[in-house]
Amino acid sequence: MSPDQAPLNAEKTTEPMTRDSRTTRRDILTAADELFYLEGVQSVGIDKVIERAGVAKASLYGNFSGKDDLVRAYLEARYAARRAAIQAKLALHEAPRDKLLSVFDAMAEAFAKPNYRGCAFIRASAEMPAEASGRQVCRDARRWTREKWMRAAKCANRRLLKCN
Repeated sequence: MSPDQAPLNAEKTTEPMTRDSRTTRRDILTAADELFYLEGVQSVGIDKVIERAGVAKASLYGNFSGKDDLVRAYLEARYAARRAAIQAKLALHEAPRDKLLSVFDAMAEAFAKPNYRGCAFIRASAEMPAEASGRQVCRDARRWTREKWMRAAKCANRRLLKCN
């Protein structure tokens, strides 16, 4: 049961239930992630995110300054998940060749998911205006992933003496 739900056998009260701000922010980001990834960042409006999250408009604006900020937070969460998935795979191996292959394994797992609809960063970049703050998150995610692949490849080819 989530903190904002009363048990089924609880007595009814006239006091409104409240969410804590972390739960509200999480619910908004979960809704945004589902909607932005499925339908695109430009196609989904704030009202749709609010409805899916089950929060008031004031709650959204209490956590995010606007849609641009929400899109940036969505992309940051995706970037953190990508880093965690790749780093977890890398940590399983010591041999440079196995580390290289593990980067591809992490990406292959993402590609194999039934709801995979392509790279969230490429898709968002194609839709966002040039001045959108999420563009930097997309660049950072692509750069970090490319650097992990390159480092793993260099280590596998024994071109580097120290590889971590």
